[in-house]
Amino acid sequence: MTQLGKYEILKEIGRGGFGVVYKARDHSLDRIVALKVLHPQLTVDPGFITRFHKEAQALARINHPNVVTVYEIGEINGKVYIAMEYLPGGSLAEKLVKGPLPYETALRITQEVSAGLQAGHNKGLVHRDVKPGNILFNEHGDAVIVDLGLAKAMQVSSSTVASSTGTVGTPNYRAPELWNGTPPPEPATDVYSLACVFFEMLTGEVLFSGDTPSTVMLKHFQPLQEIEKTLARFSELNPEIMKKAIAKDLKDRFPNPAGFAQALQTSSHMSSKKSDAKGQDNKEASQKQISRKESETTQTFDIHIPLLKTFTIPKWTVWVSASLLGVGLLGLMMWFGRDRFAIGRSEEGSLSVLTTPIYTQTPTTNLTLAPNQTRTTAPTPNKTLMLTGSVTHTLNPTATLGVGSTKINTKDNAEMVYVPAGGFFMGAVEDDTMADSDEKPRHAVILDAYWIYKHEVTNARYRDCIEEGKCSGRLSQYQEDNFPAIYINWFQAQDYCEWAEGRLPTEAEWEKAARGLDGRTFPWGEMEPSCSLANFAGCIDNVMPVGSYKQGASPYGALDMAGNVWEWVADWYDAEYYSLGISDNPQGPSSGTSRIIRGGSWDSYDQLLRSSLRVRRNPDYSFDFNGFRCVHSP
Repeated sequence: MTQLGKYEILKEIGRGGFGVVYKARDHSLDRIVALKVLHPQLTVDPGFITRFHKEAQALARINHPNVVTVYEIGEINGKVYIAMEYLPGGSLAEKLVKGPLPYETALRITQEVSAGLQAGHNKGLVHRDVKPGNILFNEHGDAVIVDLGLAKAMQVSSSTVASSTGTVGTPNYRAPELWNGTPPPEPATDVYSLACVFFEMLTGEVLFSGDTPSTVMLKHFQPLQEIEKTLARFSELNPEIMKKAIAKDLKDRFPNPAGFAQALQTSSHMSSKKSDAKGQDNKEASQKQISRKESETTQTFDIHIPLLKTFTIPKWTVWVSASLLGVGLLGLMMWFGRDRFAIGRSEEGSLSVLTTPIYTQTPTTNLTLAPNQTRTTAPTPNKTLMLTGSVTHTLNPTATLGVGSTKINTKDNAEMVYVPAGGFFMGAVEDDTMADSDEKPRHAVILDAYWIYKHEVTNARYRDCIEEGKCSGRLSQYQEDNFPAIYINWFQAQDYCEWAEGRLPTEAEWEKAARGLDGRTFPWGEMEPSCSLANFAGCIDNVMPVGSYKQGASPYGALDMAGNVWEWVADWYDAEYYSLGISDNPQGPSSGTSRIIRGGSWDSYDQLLRSSLRVRRNPDYSFDFNGFRCVHSP
């Protein structure tokens, strides 16, 4: 076969349980693709074709650097195919033919694969067939997982050719539950297989091997005591981590691949002095933050606002307010830059909050909440939010700084824009079908004032930090000074911001700087992304110089907060963190396994540019579309 529709077949590059994979040229878009053509015996089953299309469509909705990109699913003359991103770096199976890999390389690949698997798990896809042949490498040497979730289509197919037993998955890496069908596969199923792959990368040996599938199956079910003898032969392996990863019972394993990768990262067999120091610094900083909060909340008044849940104000604040408003009248005025924020007490006893974002268009609608009313929807853009109650007093602003103020950071000469103190709504509304569950519930947050970099940190600035010996890593392939620094992991971003006498923004600070006070979906408002507003998939297909999209500026004047490169923030990731209702300068969880990146990149489709979107990444993760910017406190 030399042609399949618009695809010119260049050469065969692999065969597997699904079919034959070819390197092909898509003449309609003039690009090289990997074209997987399914085995004819699979396509005779209409049920399988339906399942295959469903799973492939789910895979195509995942946009992640460690998951292969699906371009098209189709059928021509009875041949069912799937066109995917072409990965020129070969497979892990090919690399292992040459022998075991260094520990650091094996760990990096495991972390990248776990990140890709997690992206699938977040969408309800369990791989079920993690093996060296399904781990490929792009031109940069980064690991990319293929066939995510597609094995499910074969599991119930009457004509499956996956194995002689008729069950899904490659025997050497197949978890016990995939052999006997109970319990149903879940993320911990992929942990088992990934642990088998990690063992093979490190040792050059297959953990569960045998002459026949039946022999291999028996080894998967043998007691762990037998496996301990094998693990003990290799000093670089942590036997406790491995035994937990390949536990026979799902509930005894790491619940997800990220947990397994994190355990390896922190293991004494591979922890570097720097990562140890980082972990200790993070822990101490979290404890200091907790101690500071506990100290501040001593002797406080509890104030209840239906939308804001409950927050506390130090007693000294009430004394200041009493001196301003008079004995017997409780009132508090906070002028946050140019965000007018007046608080008074209503007859029903609830406090009222009136926020007027002056940089928006003239308000046309007031949204009002009664004292005990539950709010389920958010304010629409360019409308005033009012939580009812009588506003008793408003002070004139005394600060000279406000929206539009800028200054230069004297350490690295980066331009910064000012974000006044005040409240905003963080997260997505409940009925937002595009939003993931970890973006909800939408909640009110109050932040102190801060300065945030107008642009992402550039190559020129990051190079200065490297030259001073304070930063590490490689610069991007784009050596022009005004391109954003990429291939930056979380630790490197943190190091730079500390060198620049600042810090990484908290998740809340990043989101407020991106979307302002009016609940807008994108930094520029509600208009759908276009190539004049942001750099995203289908526009340039590459990183652009910082500040190239001035029309896409945020309300505070920050540029490229949607598209171009993903940006690290300070917080640990916790899917349930928003439900805690922390409203006063939230710092995120005190610990975790993943950090957060925000804003989308040049390779992201439009809905990934939403300002409320949260994406988790291992802090060691780096790629050609993740960078960062810093913040400074006044």
